[in-house]
Amino acid sequence: MLLKVGDGSANIDGGDTITLPDHLCLPVDSRHKTGLINHVYPLSADDLTLMSTENKVAYFRDRAILAPKNVDVDELNNMITELLPGDAQTFYNTDSVDEEDRSLYTMEYLNTLNIPRMPLHAVRMKVGCTAMLLRNMDPGAGLCNGTRLLLARLQSRVLEAIILTGKNAGQTILLSRTTLKNASPADLPLTFY
Repeated sequence: MLLKVGDGSANIDGGDTITLPDHLCLPVDSRHKTGLINHVYPLSADDLTLMSTENKVAYFRDRAILAPKNVDVDELNNMITELLPGDAQTFYNTDSVDEEDRSLYTMEYLNTLNIPRMPLHAVRMKVGCTAMLLRNMDPGAGLCNGTRLLLARLQSRVLEAIILTGKNAGQTILLSRTTLKNASPADLPLTFY
């Protein structure tokens, strides 16, 4: 189906409209964010608590929600995190900028910015959440941009996770805090670390 959408052969009458198969569409009474979450992730928190790690990996490997905007992704992630059992932990980044730009902006201001291709200042996670890598960390080990992970243990400087996708699916890995450097958009003349 994706190939047909991509090459335009799924379009109706050569226009901009496509018809999706019924199995890809939500029932009418579920066409809101909570309904979408319940449709994609139908198991309750209690059911997830009772699942083995292997069954959790299989369950989450085959499920994902795609959203067109990061603001939608952030809202859906927060809603899903609240549904999972256990206590959430909040992880904060340490924003810094090039030495010459330090005096121009306060840290409080920098922490309010959502920079494309950079994590949010504060990210809430729970054991059992899924996460996606935003950078190539170790391609040989399957840790590439877009790799989906199931979080197994959260510590202040290290995350233990199970790879959900790719040839290394099922392997347990450790991710340490990493410095990311990203040139900012043209409208904000800063380099973020």
